[in-house]
Order: sequence, then structure tokens, then C-alpha cells
Amino acid sequence: MKFTERDYNLLREIFRTKGLQKGNFELTSGKKSDYYIDTKPVTLNPLGASLICNAILKKINNYDFNCIGGRAVGAIPILGALSISCFNFPVIRRENIKLFFDRGTDKTHGTEKRIEGDVNFRNNKFNIMLIDDVITTGKSIVDTICYLNIFDQNIIKVISIVNRATPEAINYFNDKGIIYDYVLDIKDIINENI
Repeated sequence: MKFTERDYNLLREIFRTKGLQKGNFELTSGKKSDYYIDTKPVTLNPLGASLICNAILKKINNYDFNCIGGRAVGAIPILGALSISCFNFPVIRRENIKLFFDRGTDKTHGTEKRIEGDVNFRNNKFNIMLIDDVITTGKSIVDTICYLNIFDQNIIKVISIVNRATPEAINYFNDKGIIYDYVLDIKDIINENI
């Protein structure tokens, strides 16, 4: 498991060519922007997903965690890749790690669950790493954190693939004692492009 400066530069270029779009956009946060980061072409690309997983694993390897989760749909591709990576990397090998994603609301059919994955928050306490694709205001991931707090879960760290975080989002994480980190900063992607 490595993530070198060369890997960082390569991932940045992949985001610039596959994920950066120019125009007029409304973000999930409701904010307006003249550019948009579409993470799916990168997170669903084998090289992009591999680089992101290596970066995330490097950022979480020294923590005592047993669960990784995130918010649908942004985190889902990386959670799938991390599931395989957590098993295959000898440095981090954790066969019993649990992974999940939060739908944001209960399903209206089938099992009617909000949380999908191999977890039972009602009966088990987890040390959780949360992943999101892009954090601006943090509204979605904060909603997930609030839901997990109902079950007294321990959120150790939030990692965004791309950081657009507002001061309010950073303050929320700091106030809750949650470490915030990211793989790429938006300034590194848009520099020279917009």
C-alpha cells in the first residue's frame, strides 16, 4: 500500500480530465458553482479507484477501526474497492472489517433499511471511518453522523476524496472530535483549468 507524489499527480490529472466539468451548477449543498467535480468517472475507473484506495488506506492505516462507511451514492464505488483492498493488502489486512453505506432515508420496499451492509448498529459498537466523494458543507455526511450517533457509534475520521469543505463543515467535525482529511483539494484540481 503506497501513495506517492507521482500517484497524487496522476490522480489529480485523472480528475482534471475525467471529473472536472465547467459550466453553471447547483451543488448538493445548494451552493452555485462554475465548475463541478463528477467523481464517478474517476471512482469507477480501475486506475482512479486503485489510486484513491491506496490514498485512503494510507490515511487510515494507523487508526484502530473496524468499520468503513459512507453516504450513497458518492461513497459506494470506493467502498466496494476498499472492501477488496482491505482484504488484499497485507499491511492493513482486516478480514473482519465491516463496510456499509447510508441511503439517507429508509427504503420503502424490501427490508426497508436505511443502512446497507454487513453491520448491526443496534447490537454492536464500531470504530468507524466515513468516506465521502466530495465534501462542501458536509450536510450529507453530517446527516449520516447524526444517524450513527443514535446508536452511540464512534466516528473516528471523515475522509473526502475531494475537499471543497466550508469552514462550517470543518468546525462541525472539530467540535465533534472527528478528524477530517481528504485525498485531493479542489484547488489542486481546478488550478490551471478554470
